[in-house]
Amino acid sequence: IVLAYSLLYEGYARTAPHGRAGAWKQIQGDRGTHFDPRIVDLFGPILERYYADAHDTAAGRILLVEDHAPIATILSRRLTAAGYEVAVADRIAAARLELASRQDWLAVLSDIMVPDGSGLDFLREVRQDPATADLPVAVLSSRFDAETIRAAEEVGAFVYVVKPIRVEELLKALAAVRPGEP
Repeated sequence: IVLAYSLLYEGYARTAPHGRAGAWKQIQGDRGTHFDPRIVDLFGPILERYYADAHDTAAGRILLVEDHAPIATILSRRLTAAGYEVAVADRIAAARLELASRQDWLAVLSDIMVPDGSGLDFLREVRQDPATADLPVAVLSSRFDAETIRAAEEVGAFVYVVKPIRVEELLKALAAVRPGEP
């Protein structure tokens, strides 16, 4: 179970990271089919105690909307290594569900061209919803024309990152939106 949790949390070659909550939810869902329920019951309190004992160093929870699996995997891993908890959605519909599932998001990072819609339209939705209106949003895109950049500014993006993404640039921008950061 520890190995499964670790692989689900961090992701592996063919699977994007699930984050802490997603990994635990998957293990609980596989309780009785892939995992002995008694072991799952023992592991849950240990996991909670581990994070309660100051091991939860997450810098914040980020929703990454990116349909290109290699980019999503690389970004997830780099953001996770920097201390962020990352949830990945490869479609706008999945991003909406993920966003609605929690209230403790630090930021939303979205590609513009997503198979089931526009990342910019999704970010406009985020801005129009009173529950998420103040949530920092960022745009990740291979497009760098003036019109697209202006549209990103109109949705209030705190950063516009052109692909290929320089992760250090993104991390610097994220650090600026973290609570308590200058």
